[in-house]
Amino acid sequence: MEFSDICKAYKKCAKGKRRSGDCSRFEMRLGRELYLLEKEINSGKYKPAAGKCFIVTKPRVREIWASTFRDRVVHHLIVKPLELIWEPKFHPKSFACRKGKGLHAAIEDFKKQVRSISQGGMKEVWALQLDIESFFFTIDRDILKNLFLSQIHDPEVRRLIVLQFVTDPRANFKKVGDQALFKHLPPEKSWHSRRPRQGIPIGNLTSQFGANLYLNKLDHFIGRRLRPKGYLRYMDDMTLLDTDPERLQTMIAVVDEWLKVCRRQTLNPTKTILKPLRDGIKYLGFELRQVDSPREPLIVLPQGEKKAKLVDEAKRLERLYFNPIKAHEVAFFVHHRNRREFQRLNSRLGLLAHCESYRLRQSTLVRLSHVFKVDKPDALLTVRKDFGSVKI
Repeated sequence: MEFSDICKAYKKCAKGKRRSGDCSRFEMRLGRELYLLEKEINSGKYKPAAGKCFIVTKPRVREIWASTFRDRVVHHLIVKPLELIWEPKFHPKSFACRKGKGLHAAIEDFKKQVRSISQGGMKEVWALQLDIESFFFTIDRDILKNLFLSQIHDPEVRRLIVLQFVTDPRANFKKVGDQALFKHLPPEKSWHSRRPRQGIPIGNLTSQFGANLYLNKLDHFIGRRLRPKGYLRYMDDMTLLDTDPERLQTMIAVVDEWLKVCRRQTLNPTKTILKPLRDGIKYLGFELRQVDSPREPLIVLPQGEKKAKLVDEAKRLERLYFNPIKAHEVAFFVHHRNRREFQRLNSRLGLLAHCESYRLRQSTLVRLSHVFKVDKPDALLTVRKDFGSVKI
């Protein structure tokens, strides 16, 4: 493994992570850490270190496994050559964790497909939503390892791939965060309840890429054999679109059988939903609904939780900036902190800007305009020096 490749992997891994403790500790001895990592990889002595396990509660209670920063650099070394091979072969309707794709691209593609299938809103569109039960923790590691190795010929990369799948993070890890949350995790939602060769850790780059690779063949199977009029997948959430609900109904058993035979997984029956788009469906945190509009037959509405979070953020800024700090011109850190406080509000507003929420966003800025004593919400755009800018 070339030292330059390890340096490039480190730079990609550190992007956006430099405030984390793991990244800071690695960079304190950057030259030595990179040199030792290269030496261990090339001598065959590299082994993944003990990772961390913690519980998150939103959007639901689930178990997250995080590797050390050093091991995440190795993950970039593994995924980079795999991306070059597999990215052109991935299905175009797979949107999770891919460059140029993502959540908003999935929503826009969904709207485009509904516009075409409904023929400008003239026909009713039905949606079949499928979800794999405990997806990450039921992935067969032997199958995924073979998929990783199938197109890779570099012996060093192959050795790192094998090591990733031979090493079970459950054998050596540390629980961090709120320990009480572990008691609220249902046993069936924990990786510890799965078989030794079953499951991959949620949170690793190799897991995100591996999830796309694991279901790529299913994407092509659905597109070429079942041939619904529309299809999207975001990680393990699959949505099939058609004007015939009976045709969609027959596809459920076919997809479930394919998963059992080819991937040793099953669909989650409680999350298998078939309904007309006119009734609205929940998709990636939004509500999508077909309406009688030839120009845009699908509207995107924010779910209640997203609206509540925007209101809560506005209330927090009201409390924080009722008497805003007037810092001296050279007080960089105070100015920086003031700007950073607005980033969370900007994030909420930016997310809601992709759906029908103009009145909600406008009313939020009207409320904040009283805090800053300006006549119009638009005037908040000029409050940059001390507080940063706000999106309308």
